[in-house]
Amino acid sequence: MIRRKIVCLVLMALVVSVTAQENITIQGMVFDEANNDKLAGVNVFVKDTQIGTFTDANGTFSFVAETSLPFTVVVSIVGYEVKEVTVTTNNFMQLNVGLVESFMMGQEIVVYASREEESILQSPVTIEKLDIIELQQTTAPTFYDAIINLKGIHSNTSSLTFQSLNTRGFANIANKRFVQIIDGMDNATPGLNFPAGNLLGVSGLDVESVELVPGAASALYGPNAFNGILFMNTKNPYDYQGLSLEAKSGITNSEAAGANMFYETNIRFAKALFNEKLGFKVNFSYMAGEDWHATNYDQDIDRTGAAFGNDQLTTSPSFDGMNLYGDETKFSLPLAAFGFPQYGTIRVARTGYKEQDLVQNYDVNTLKADAALHYKFTDDLEISANYRLGQGQTIYQGSQKYSLINLQMQQFKGELKHKHFFIRSYGSYGDAGESYNVGALGAYINEHYLPTPQWAPIYGISYIAAREGMPIVPLSLIGEPDINTADIDANVVGNPQGAEAAHAFARKLSESSFVSVGRYEAGSPAFEAAKQEIIAKRFGSGGASFIDQSRMFHNEFNVNLRDIITAFDMQFGGNFRRYILESKGTIFRDKDIDGNSTPVGINEFGAYLQLGKLLFDDHLKLSGS
Repeated sequence: MIRRKIVCLVLMALVVSVTAQENITIQGMVFDEANNDKLAGVNVFVKDTQIGTFTDANGTFSFVAETSLPFTVVVSIVGYEVKEVTVTTNNFMQLNVGLVESFMMGQEIVVYASREEESILQSPVTIEKLDIIELQQTTAPTFYDAIINLKGIHSNTSSLTFQSLNTRGFANIANKRFVQIIDGMDNATPGLNFPAGNLLGVSGLDVESVELVPGAASALYGPNAFNGILFMNTKNPYDYQGLSLEAKSGITNSEAAGANMFYETNIRFAKALFNEKLGFKVNFSYMAGEDWHATNYDQDIDRTGAAFGNDQLTTSPSFDGMNLYGDETKFSLPLAAFGFPQYGTIRVARTGYKEQDLVQNYDVNTLKADAALHYKFTDDLEISANYRLGQGQTIYQGSQKYSLINLQMQQFKGELKHKHFFIRSYGSYGDAGESYNVGALGAYINEHYLPTPQWAPIYGISYIAAREGMPIVPLSLIGEPDINTADIDANVVGNPQGAEAAHAFARKLSESSFVSVGRYEAGSPAFEAAKQEIIAKRFGSGGASFIDQSRMFHNEFNVNLRDIITAFDMQFGGNFRRYILESKGTIFRDKDIDGNSTPVGINEFGAYLQLGKLLFDDHLKLSGS
């Protein structure tokens, strides 16, 4: 009898243990208590667990809580006071929660100013932040455009998809010392060494926050962070689960290119499995449109921006048009060498070709994809692996103009993260694809129809002939057959010309079919054939294409002793980075005398130590690194 009672008690205990944890469906809506506006992106979760979700665009949420009664549901979002709701019944729960706006903006948490979470007011450096709500509510076309509105940011836009961000007044086209980090990975291309911005970056659906340190951050993030650093942080697969889709369309309109459609599609899926231990996410993003057409042909950058009329090449024989290419190199022709010192030395340039004739097309597109796998051993210890791919076509304006075709960068990352430390390792692999230098293409097309060593003397002698009114140009002096100038311009014969008319005559003759096949007309079969031939060749070998298959490998660690040493805050860390630069001689001197590729290796390493102390009841913080 006693045994039966014991058995019954055991069975009752088992029943209790089985029914103690139930699957309870919780759904509802979150709104602003002051104006009843629905709030999107609000974090709704079971306290002290990873169980929960976020509200959608309509402020609604729904999730299943596998837990025991009673439990507490926490509702929180930046800018509002946290609200907790206690659940005591296992019936279907409908929660409508009103949040009260919080004006204590100084309590906003930032991470990267000191490599640890802290109030924005306690940050030792100026830091600007865009949180998830600001990113969702921005009126900018993309989240990257919204960054421009942060204090201290200056932006240069050189194409539809390529924006260069700068701080501290370093407003050059591509600020190589402004570092951009996505989830701990440097976004700069390993070989070309410019921050790829959002051309090869992250999907807007996956961005959780952006933090900007506009000042020097060299002590904690390395020497390249001298001019500032931007951190783009993505959503983890535990707090942001489910499928998200986004489609955008618009029209770009310019005087040169006209009206063109613009498309962008973003897809994100994330899920946490096995009691929220294993999490994964995938992202895909594609954008297509028509890039800007550069058509400034009248501005002479050789004359510090002076503008000329329609006859620039006679008004300025060394004319270097803003968007003309092949006219960059200047030649000084001492006419005394031809026996006419009275005309001094003339400075001339080849005739440039328009950018629109040299660019294959102005189609622009970007494809971005990434996948991440996370595993939580405990709430404080997590391991993750990440793969990111970016590929695109655009126009890049640096010191020269480049047509970037199938530019690609891949990144692999592994990370072990604890509340007291992290160990991170990643690699970046770049590939310039079929990209080429537009300026070099224009120059080599000029060389293709008549090399400069032949063109320059012809120009000089023709100039003298026009000034003297000579009927015969003695080209036999330079190994060319004599040419009757009357066939070019009868007005010159016997009629000495002024300098401007002489320059016009010299250019006309040196580019005519009398001395060569003649200058290729843009769009002609000869022009297109020469263009494709030069693009197919490598830069440095008579061509305009360049190769960049450089790699970069980065390893770093950080240890935070804040909870171990209570007298003061202390953290330290270090990194080792290795570049392998490979361009097969088109960018770097990485080719031996036999033409074999010899990649250049560069090692870089550093370490840091940071100490901090709160004084006077946390009213004063001293820190040094």
